[in-house]
Amino acid sequence: MDAKFVKHKEQMKEPAANLPHVLLVCHDRYLSGANRALIDWLEGRDHSKALITILLPRNNEESRRQFEALGCEVWSAPFVLSVKYLESQGLPRTIKGFMKRMWSLLVHPVLARRIARKAREKGVNIVHSNSFATTFGAEIAEAMGVPHVWHIREFCEEDHGFTHYNLSHLESLCKHSHAIFISDVVRDYQVQRHVFLSGSVIYDSVHFYPDVAISRSFMEDGVCNIIMVGAIAKGKGQLEAIKAVKILRDEGKNVRLYLCGQGDRGMLKPILAGCEDFILDLGYRDDVTQIRTMMDIALVCSRMEAFGRVTVEGQYYGNVVIGADAGCSPYLIENGKTGFLYEKGNSEDLARKIEFCIDNPALMMSIKSKARSVAIRCYANDISGHIYRIYEHVLATKFTGDRSNCLDMQWRGC
Repeated sequence: MDAKFVKHKEQMKEPAANLPHVLLVCHDRYLSGANRALIDWLEGRDHSKALITILLPRNNEESRRQFEALGCEVWSAPFVLSVKYLESQGLPRTIKGFMKRMWSLLVHPVLARRIARKAREKGVNIVHSNSFATTFGAEIAEAMGVPHVWHIREFCEEDHGFTHYNLSHLESLCKHSHAIFISDVVRDYQVQRHVFLSGSVIYDSVHFYPDVAISRSFMEDGVCNIIMVGAIAKGKGQLEAIKAVKILRDEGKNVRLYLCGQGDRGMLKPILAGCEDFILDLGYRDDVTQIRTMMDIALVCSRMEAFGRVTVEGQYYGNVVIGADAGCSPYLIENGKTGFLYEKGNSEDLARKIEFCIDNPALMMSIKSKARSVAIRCYANDISGHIYRIYEHVLATKFTGDRSNCLDMQWRGC
């Protein structure tokens, strides 16, 4: 078991009676970015101030192990996402999407009532959904008549390319939910589209491992090692990164691109043909932190990054981060000082930013150092107290839709 989880279990305190008992609903069962963000704030929390029960959409032993090590009871139930992709996904995925839609229409109401009965028996008094991609937590809260908190980590249309099936149903659920937005840009985008009982901005904490040694100097072996971490998807920008690296290779630059992340490799195969010696697809890896220490540059090419966990991790572990000038990346990267921004969608501009880094290795060492210190100061913090404050607020506010007593909390780390 991970040392940090062993230490955390030893330090647990029993929660007092009559405190928040939260059912935290995850939108997927894997250790995705959203679930890793959840683990990071649970790891720092005071166990005596709330009971936390995790609900996964089907069981996953690794996720269960990590949540249980953090003092959480873990449930699972066969619920599905209530979203559809805006672009055609091909016949097999279209059929799968139709089946999921029928499942959500026919099974979710019964399943939500069943989970609501179990949660009521256990004393759950708040439901907290860890993603805007699922409405199931809001439906459980509605069935129980308890407050619902929606942790909104997505733009939806702009970053992941999906929208909810039933927008009128979504609107009704939003009006009876308190929102936590993971960045100002997500808040600004979503409050133009949806009405919530209250809204607070709490930037994610990102766990920092101080014992990870960073010994590599920028391009110390004459090779520019570039890493890109994230799910393989059109909106994440892998194709953009590959095109930029190809441009540099054609110009004689000694660059290598390493791709880390789960997802469908189908879209990569055509463009990777003939590039196997300088573009390496590592698949999903659980040792990304160690891999980062061997890299020089990290790319964040998402078309709209809602927060930028991978940006912060790159800054933590010695990478010069180059990000698209959209979403939250301009909040996390001070262009030319803690990293670089390039024009979203422009592989040529991205190539030129990489080239500038290659040509200025001494400056890159300075930028890496400053970015690391800023990132640690801003994001290696415990945010659980801010989330507990929201729990206290929603328990003190009647579940009526009255916005006169709304909470508007801001916490950005820096």
